[in-house]
Amino acid sequence: MSVLDAIRASDRRAVKYLKKRRLGHVDSFFSSVTALGSAYLSGFFGLLLATVNPDFLVHVFVPLAATWAFGYGVKIAVDRDRPSHPDLTVDVAPSFPSGHALTSSFLAVRFSALAPDTAPVLFAAASAVCISRVYLAAHYPSDVVAGSAIGVLSASLPWTTLF
Repeated sequence: MSVLDAIRASDRRAVKYLKKRRLGHVDSFFSSVTALGSAYLSGFFGLLLATVNPDFLVHVFVPLAATWAFGYGVKIAVDRDRPSHPDLTVDVAPSFPSGHALTSSFLAVRFSALAPDTAPVLFAAASAVCISRVYLAAHYPSDVVAGSAIGVLSASLPWTTLF
């Protein structure tokens, strides 16, 4: 068995395990939390923050958009099917990597660098988004790990020297 086969098998077991243990109130909680990692919500807040401080656009949201475009390119190249749970999942893009994990991890790193006192809350929120994606069967665990890794690595780049 190859490493990729082992990862895929582990991913399927994790999703199957969680599907058997769903709880209505937890579904509602994670459905709400998962929205925090939405590229649309992040874009909306990015434009809103840019009206207050244009530096947010240059230092946070332009790099996020570039990172998201890269992640979407990986999605198209890999073209991995999502786990199926029609009651909870409405995403139609390929599964790998998780865009929600990428977005929330990127923002946690970037905003915690700008406001270090907020880091615990930001990383807790990003972690909750990542967990929600697997719990809701929108992604496999490896999708979330890859998305989060891309987000963290990109947020750690010296983007300010690029603009």
